[in-house]
Amino acid sequence: MKKIILATVAAIFTTIAANAQYGHGTWSIQPKIGIGAASITNMEQMKIEGTNISNELSPAASLGAEFEYQDNKRFSIAIGAEFAMQGCAWEKYRMNGTKYTDIRMELTYLNVPIVANFYAAPGLALKAGFQFGVLTNADFIMSAEGENNGYETTVETRTNLKKDFEDFDISIPIGISYEFKNHIIIDARYKLGLTDITKNNDLDSQTNKNSVFTLTVGYKFDL
Repeated sequence: MKKIILATVAAIFTTIAANAQYGHGTWSIQPKIGIGAASITNMEQMKIEGTNISNELSPAASLGAEFEYQDNKRFSIAIGAEFAMQGCAWEKYRMNGTKYTDIRMELTYLNVPIVANFYAAPGLALKAGFQFGVLTNADFIMSAEGENNGYETTVETRTNLKKDFEDFDISIPIGISYEFKNHIIIDARYKLGLTDITKNNDLDSQTNKNSVFTLTVGYKFDL
């Protein structure tokens, strides 16, 4: 029985390794979709009608694909393109019968990550690299709920502030991923912003940088 169990475990690991390893000089593509949380460093508290509103994380999302070149079983390099929603948010609050339910700065980028992957084990990759982003839009959003003529109403205001943000962003993505034997990949990354993303900071020594965590699910196709 012991030999049977050991043989079964060995067969499972052999199957995983066979499906997760790629030969020298091979290419693959991985479409992926992700969710996460984002913030902007040193973004000040907001004061509305004399009340200070604290910062909090904002929802993040991404959609894109990566091309990966496998140099050997331990090392590969990937280049991708993704449409990403980032930004920051402020806490909900109520004042004078009005409830402010959604206050956030929504930034959208077209990102191009270049990532080196080190495969510590079959399917398990540690990664680090460089990411260049192009700002496509920047909106300040505020939603308020209240009563109007006996009816509950929700009003959302959206103000475009793209002119107040830099057009480009540079960050360092670091993370870890795991590829299952069916070629589904779970990828967790933290993206550390390097550049000041806001303009007109000449009188303020503090810089505003993107800080984003994403968890993506993708599928790898051999090319």
